[in-house]
Amino acid sequence: MFGFFTSQEKKIRASALQWLELAEKIFDFRRDQLTAAESSELQKCTEDLRIKINQRTETGKLKLSVEALEPVLLRTGGKIYPKSELTEWVEF
Repeated sequence: MFGFFTSQEKKIRASALQWLELAEKIFDFRRDQLTAAESSELQKCTEDLRIKINQRTETGKLKLSVEALEPVLLRTGGKIYPKSELTEWVEF
């Protein structure tokens, strides 16, 4: 109910799920624009994170997977990730 009653582990898992959702969104929207190397790297990192979430891996390893995924998203995200300030304002 309240965010401050949620354990740190639950917060990290929820964050990892959001990163996974973002990675899938980027792949779905930019699949035809990505090179084969970018596409395979994005899918590899996404699958690694998905496996760790499903296996309930400890949060330290989960954080490492998210940290490995973020630079890949920055390279492949295009206009989806990172969002510009103008995009944020328009969505708001």
